[in-house]
Amino acid sequence: MSEDEANTPKPAAQPAESPDPAADDDRAPAEAELQAAAAPARFRGMSQRLGGSLWAGLALCLFAAGVAGVLVWPDPVSQMLTDAKAAVTRVGRSPLMLLGAGAVIMVIGIVVSPAGSRRIAGENEGSLGNFAWFSLMFCGGTLSGLLIWATAEPLYHLLGNPLLAKGQAETAAATAPALRLTLFHWALHPWALFALMGVALAWGASHYRLPLRPSSALAPIFNGKPPSWLALPVDGAIGALVLWSLTVLLGLGASQAETAYLVLSGQDPATTGLAAADAKARIAARAQGLTGEDLTAFLRATLAAPNSLLAVLGAIGAVAALLAFTGLRRGAGLLATLTVLATGVFLAVVFTAGPALYIVDTWINTLGDYLGNLVNLSLMTRPNQTADAWQGWWTLFYIATWMGMAPLVGLLMASISRGRSVRAMLFAGFVAPAAVTSLVIGILGGAALHIELFGDDGLIEPLKQNPTFALYEMLKIFAPAEDGNGGLGLLPAAAAIIQLAALLAGATAGMVVLRHLFGHGSRRIGLLAPLAMVLVIAAAILLWRTLGPAGWQSMRVVLFLAGLPAALFAIAAVVAFLRPARTPADETVDAD
Repeated sequence: MSEDEANTPKPAAQPAESPDPAADDDRAPAEAELQAAAAPARFRGMSQRLGGSLWAGLALCLFAAGVAGVLVWPDPVSQMLTDAKAAVTRVGRSPLMLLGAGAVIMVIGIVVSPAGSRRIAGENEGSLGNFAWFSLMFCGGTLSGLLIWATAEPLYHLLGNPLLAKGQAETAAATAPALRLTLFHWALHPWALFALMGVALAWGASHYRLPLRPSSALAPIFNGKPPSWLALPVDGAIGALVLWSLTVLLGLGASQAETAYLVLSGQDPATTGLAAADAKARIAARAQGLTGEDLTAFLRATLAAPNSLLAVLGAIGAVAALLAFTGLRRGAGLLATLTVLATGVFLAVVFTAGPALYIVDTWINTLGDYLGNLVNLSLMTRPNQTADAWQGWWTLFYIATWMGMAPLVGLLMASISRGRSVRAMLFAGFVAPAAVTSLVIGILGGAALHIELFGDDGLIEPLKQNPTFALYEMLKIFAPAEDGNGGLGLLPAAAAIIQLAALLAGATAGMVVLRHLFGHGSRRIGLLAPLAMVLVIAAAILLWRTLGPAGWQSMRVVLFLAGLPAALFAIAAVVAFLRPARTPADETVDAD
């Protein structure tokens, strides 16, 4: 800078010119557009912070209304549900059987087709190994119930089933049909239904970069996010069904948990607790000739859920909710892995302590019998029989219930399978669980049938009191207490611990689903995900405290009735998955 320039005074700052009114007119629309665009963004941010949106509120309201209806009007609701179940089993047996068989065929077809090579985009939260991945799916599906019913159901079928000729009940000739039916109800069909739902949900959400919600499974039909007029009712209804399914699982596990608790505390479950009170009440009611509404009233007047059951149920729900927010590897995955490993050790001990050779021969014979009759079993409609009799409470009830549970288990599979191929998902979520299920039924069911047919002490009487008693009575025979006074045995105690762990692992898997579904998978504790968890736990406790076992029958029937609508959604989701994969839009689809 020259000296002259340095000495030249700078002009004083001029006041700003008055704004041009015309320029204001030009800027006003632009600012208005920015403000209008910012408002939805603020609302979307608020929605994400709350952990959900309108569909989540709809799901919670539908669930709360359903539970309130069962609690406030138990008798009318029970009668209405019973009539509806009878109508569905009367007119829907062929569709239900065809849907179950179609699911098995579809899964096998996807495994061997090019569609099995599709990969679920994304990565799992934490490193979840293959065994932990399988274990979490197995615990979230059927493990807790399987431990009880693998022992109890073959005994029920030993007493009578439609596959027996006259005079074969309670004889050795009834063992093969009994195990065949049990395997049919628990092995291929449920896991085919679960796996199909899981694959469709995982593919739709990951390929089109959508949040993991039920409507995301329909994204391939629209090559992107489904329209809100469809997504809202689908997400709300299926979300309510997920909450209902988890509540039913907690409630059905309550009596199992109480039996396990009584065994661990050294008490005889056959003479103590709610399950025994329920059995005594039913026996007394039958003796007095009470049926229908009288029986329901008798049960409500006789039963009062003991504090031990409510404490165990509340503790399982609370711990499961906490574990759901600790991460898959350290929380739900670790618990499921330890539970499945402990179950394997327990089964090995039962196999060694029991009639090992008989179990092996029976298991191999059952597998051949089951696979050889799979088509006949899958299409068994019994048109000349009353559908609401045996088949209505066994095969049809199972298939419809598995359909109702498919969204819950399918969402679990989808939420923990990112980065895997579809074929790997089907092996871990269909082939492996079905194989392990056959092994569990072969060991526990074979041992129970051997005791009943050839042992000095039978299991039918404990079974008639409550199905949860049969397992522990069998284990007492294999490993009686060392004091010889009918105290706690080591094997029953181990079974009780594993049963509680399986219930906790299953509840934790369900809570993981709620965290992903209502909280967008975030590990931050929002509002709606914990609220959903609290509602499920509170509903389970209220139903036990208020209605006892009578209320759970209504809850189970609702899950049964929800099976057909859930199956329609599953069909649409599978059709969407089978559409040729198309590249979605480059921009990420907005989560809300």
